[in-house]
Amino acid sequence: EYKINDSSLRYNPQIKQYFELKSLLTISSAICYAAKQRQESRGAHYRTDFENSRDYAGVNSVVYKNDNGLLQSGLVKEKLGEE
Repeated sequence: EYKINDSSLRYNPQIKQYFELKSLLTISSAICYAAKQRQESRGAHYRTDFENSRDYAGVNSVVYKNDNGLLQSGLVKEKLGEE
């Protein structure tokens, strides 16, 4: 557990470090979760238990936190980033 000793509201390096660490841990968890959920080999992400890759043209894989704060993944058929 990370403890913040300085609770001042002015620029506080400990608070900045806390949020940076929290962000890094969240992203690291999402990357590991996505890698474990992948059931194929794709590029440098080779898995010996799933040696073949599949064609997912027009499909994007998404990792997100659900309402309970747990990581989940899913496939989205529309292109991300376009309206």
